[in-house]
Amino acid sequence: MTAEQLRLEVTGSASRVRRTPRKSPALAVPRVALSVEEAAAALGISRDHLERHVLHELRVIYSGRRRLIPVVELQRWAERQAVAPVVARVQRSRTA
Repeated sequence: MTAEQLRLEVTGSASRVRRTPRKSPALAVPRVALSVEEAAAALGISRDHLERHVLHELRVIYSGRRRLIPVVELQRWAERQAVAPVVARVQRSRTA
């Protein structure tokens, strides 16, 4: 970061100076992995249900104590859980 990109923010007294980067326009960066809460929300289930019934089937990224679930893992899990549509059974008339 260059000096022009930083602005000085004086907090309290002149001896306390904090550098903060200027906010750049928000870039649309696609998410590669989601937190446990975000993954549960993406699937439309609770965090508790995700941890008890789904998480053991997914590959998870650990970064320190944080767990991240790759979006492709959520998509793969959802595809495996999907069932074929049920075709309505035509009842044969019992009159013969």
